[in-house]
Amino acid sequence: MLVKAATAADPLAGSAARLLSSPAPAVQLPGAACRATLLLAPTAGFVGIGTSMPSAFLHVVEPGSTTVPDVLGVTGGAASGGPGGGISLLAGTSGANGSAVGFTGGTVTVTAGTGGTGNTTGAGGALTLNGGAGASGNNGAQGGAVNINGGAGGSGSPEVGGPGGAGGNIVLTPGAGGSGLSNGAKGIVSVSGNLTVTGSVTASSYITSSSRRIKTNILPLEGAMAKVQKLQGVSYDLKSSGEHQIGLIAEDVGKVIPDVVSYEKNGVDAQGVDYGRLTSLLIEATKEQQALIRKQKAEGQAQETEINGLRARLEAQQAQIPELAKARTMDQRQVATLRAQVRKLTLQVQELQKSRQSMAGLEARLARLEAGNKSNQTNAATHHTKKQRAGSLVAKVQF
Repeated sequence: MLVKAATAADPLAGSAARLLSSPAPAVQLPGAACRATLLLAPTAGFVGIGTSMPSAFLHVVEPGSTTVPDVLGVTGGAASGGPGGGISLLAGTSGANGSAVGFTGGTVTVTAGTGGTGNTTGAGGALTLNGGAGASGNNGAQGGAVNINGGAGGSGSPEVGGPGGAGGNIVLTPGAGGSGLSNGAKGIVSVSGNLTVTGSVTASSYITSSSRRIKTNILPLEGAMAKVQKLQGVSYDLKSSGEHQIGLIAEDVGKVIPDVVSYEKNGVDAQGVDYGRLTSLLIEATKEQQALIRKQKAEGQAQETEINGLRARLEAQQAQIPELAKARTMDQRQVATLRAQVRKLTLQVQELQKSRQSMAGLEARLARLEAGNKSNQTNAATHHTKKQRAGSLVAKVQF
């Protein structure tokens, strides 16, 4: 059955114009399973199914029952020997507004159903977008992609030099938690699998799953500082955009720490570096460096203690220098005195040697006198007296 809604320009349009004789004709579609009535509103050009007050060109309302079928099913055509038929939902293009600001284009809104109330309230309906499954065969085909693209910005007028419009945003906003005795948690945007982003990612925080509960074979990192010393930070320009950045070269990092490098499927060509996981290596390298610093500090303190002891000994010896100099001065004076005494004694010895020579001469003379004048007593007495005097002189010299 073909039904075309009437419009103001064509109130009797289509082969179903005879159905529009009343303000809101009703058509009961045949079939035992049909539970909805097709209503036509000729003045507004709206078509309602299951509602007497359609508010859109096609307004479908399920009347409701304990078992509710899908309200709207749309299936693209299956082709034989060619691609399958597509399904497009296109919002309307805004009309021109002369020289004023143009109107906003139409919005496509898809909202899942609200959960029902009861002893246990029902959850809201899910909105699912699934890419088509790849066909099976000798070589299975890749599954279909799900593409969500923001609208392209409009071009500015070259005549007036107006700027181009910004591209449309893609916003994923999880649902807010409901209020109650304790407010419900906010929903989560979850991605299962790898996520590839071309461009920058801005977030208030990044949390990496790291609980002990999900880990096994936990071992401490060793030789971290030696590995860090083998890494080379570089600056570079991206070939794709020319943007200047700093970082590491994944291939070079893989030679030292392969655990933080991701590779292509061939396991050879590097993709990138997990900079976040380098933090654990940097922590251990810092700890090793601090241990080395503490060891060197302890050795330095021991050397400083030894130096302080040597310095104290040197200061004590330096303090003794004036006393030693003073004692040396006293020794020099004593030496000078002794030398003077030696010189004096030497002179005395020389005098005594002269006296001894004189006495020897006297003794010789005395011997000659004794030999010539033995009979002369007077001479003998005199000789005796001289001999006593000479003996006295000899005694002095021997002393």
